[in-house]
Amino acid sequence: MTRLSLGLIRLVVFSALTAGCGSSVVGSDDAQPRCNSSTDCATGYVCRDGECIVKPNCTDLDHDGFCDLREGCADCTDCNDNRADIFPGADEACDGADNDCDSDTDEGCPCNSGEEKPCGTDVGVCSKGVSTCSDGQWGECQGGHQPEDAENCTDDLDNDCNGAVNDGCDCNQGDSRSCGSSLGECTPGAQNCADDGGDWHWSGCLGGTPPEDEVCEDGLDNDCEGSVDNGCLCDADKRPCGLNVGICYAGIQNCHQGVWGACEGGGMPEDETCDGLDNDCDHLTDEGCECLDGVFESCGDDTGECRVGTRTCDKGHWGPCQGAQGPVNELCDGKDNDCDSQIDEDFADLMDGCQVGLGICARPGVMVCLANGSGTECSQKQPGQGFAEACDGLDNDCDGETDEDFPGVGTACSKGQGPCYAEGVMVCSPGGGQLVCNAEDIPPSAELCDGIDNNCDLNVDENFPYVGLPCSAGVGECFTQGHYVCSADGIQQVCDAVAPAGSLEDCDWLDNDCDGRTDEGWIEPCTGPCGDTGYRICVSGSPSQCYAHQPETELCDYYDNNCDGNTDEGFSGLGNNCEAGQGGCLSRGYIVCTDNGTGTRCNAVAGRPQTEACNDGVDNDCDNDTDGDDSECSCRNLAMKDLVPLHVVGGGLGMVVFGKRRKRRRGRKKEGRS
Repeated sequence: MTRLSLGLIRLVVFSALTAGCGSSVVGSDDAQPRCNSSTDCATGYVCRDGECIVKPNCTDLDHDGFCDLREGCADCTDCNDNRADIFPGADEACDGADNDCDSDTDEGCPCNSGEEKPCGTDVGVCSKGVSTCSDGQWGECQGGHQPEDAENCTDDLDNDCNGAVNDGCDCNQGDSRSCGSSLGECTPGAQNCADDGGDWHWSGCLGGTPPEDEVCEDGLDNDCEGSVDNGCLCDADKRPCGLNVGICYAGIQNCHQGVWGACEGGGMPEDETCDGLDNDCDHLTDEGCECLDGVFESCGDDTGECRVGTRTCDKGHWGPCQGAQGPVNELCDGKDNDCDSQIDEDFADLMDGCQVGLGICARPGVMVCLANGSGTECSQKQPGQGFAEACDGLDNDCDGETDEDFPGVGTACSKGQGPCYAEGVMVCSPGGGQLVCNAEDIPPSAELCDGIDNNCDLNVDENFPYVGLPCSAGVGECFTQGHYVCSADGIQQVCDAVAPAGSLEDCDWLDNDCDGRTDEGWIEPCTGPCGDTGYRICVSGSPSQCYAHQPETELCDYYDNNCDGNTDEGFSGLGNNCEAGQGGCLSRGYIVCTDNGTGTRCNAVAGRPQTEACNDGVDNDCDNDTDGDDSECSCRNLAMKDLVPLHVVGGGLGMVVFGKRRKRRRGRKKEGRS
């Protein structure tokens, strides 16, 4: 049982178990199909036999649930992957097509006895046969060449007639080639060398358009055999067919008994071979070929000791390299044995310096290749001649030891103390008679302040006693503590404390400007309770009260003495009109403040009384009697009512007598009246 069939069984069982749970596809009623076409199914599913099944994991262009026959897999049985109504097991539709993919067309369909029609396929090594109508039914396909059971991997042919050559046969990783046909409505696909469980095999033909059953009266070569509408009714004797591309050339299609026959006499497409020709007539030459069959070329490499050979093209691929000399493991022989453009690179010490013998017997040489090339050796073979050991720092007897007959040579020794201390070893004296210490003699120097015992007396900076003691710099807020240290030149000891710069003096009981005084000269402006500007001074580290005008008892002086926003409140009548004197001494003014500000007064000043002048209507002597009413006047006829007051001018009150009365008096005088 195939994997596809097992999948169908699992899906049918699952569908049966979930039938009562509802479905989002067409036909939720169990009495009706669950789908009519693949468009009724969810993504990843196709409709088959009215059921939505999992879409196969292969090429299924028409989404009918069957894989393309050309892929060559066990489940690839769809003979026409471009039509969803054509697949194995489909009902024959009597439409001139092999609907059930059994290589027979319209079997079981009614026909007229004696009629013939083509059957089978022309793909690969196959050729079509003929089916004849007998008793109203089409008979079996006779003649032609039917597909073989298995692909022959040695003949480069499409034996199973699925459109792919040698599918399932061995190939080289990365190879690809065209497949199918470009004749008629067909288009070529491609075969790839694919991993098949660790082995590399040719895939089926992927992509492209395969042959279909001929459709009459569409003017197309649907079955891609080189002629149009073959097997269809005709009304002419013959017509050209085929194509003139590559090795193909046109033939003739004859009308036989009213039906167009096959294309005859033309050159049809063949499987592409690597011969420099367009064998499959697709306008491409030798596609998928590395080379042309029979051609040979040089191969290999002639670097170093390697030599080139030749290889020959066979079936579009280069054969093995013949007669070449390949690389070998590198030897030490002055040659490039492994053909990497390097000579003797595996022998790192080649030509390095070397010696034979010890001490004064040593003789130099260089590393050279062994005779068999397997390694290296020193070119010097014989050491020199030695003699008895002497105390001279040499290995005179060539035993690898120096002055070994003189005990103490090479033992550690020292001279001096402190910075004058030096170490060495005991060596032979120049005359060779005794051992001396070769330590350096370091003389002392004058003591400096630098943390070093310059005079080598085991005391450091002893002439600078203050070093390390505390010290300070600056006063007030600039006061900083430090220690005495050596100066940069080592001559003296200095305090490393650095006083910072002072700041502006503030009122905080601190010496901010670092001048030895505290809060000196500090003053700041302020606003008094009466709104005028004053100042504050610093008292014991805190700002004083604001020295400005303070509230006082209110006086009558036109100022707001008590700073309450009101002026001269409590002095009623201030500014009102007032009078002084009477009669001709009457004067008017205003209520004003007294000079000491404690009260108010009228600023009007009464006039000075004058001798009463009669008949002028004025109280000249300011006694409240005017003219006729005044005893000082002799005129008694002029009554007070005959006078009309004018207005105060310059502080004096004037009177006027109506004009009629004056005329009357004048008239009386003329008449002699008094």
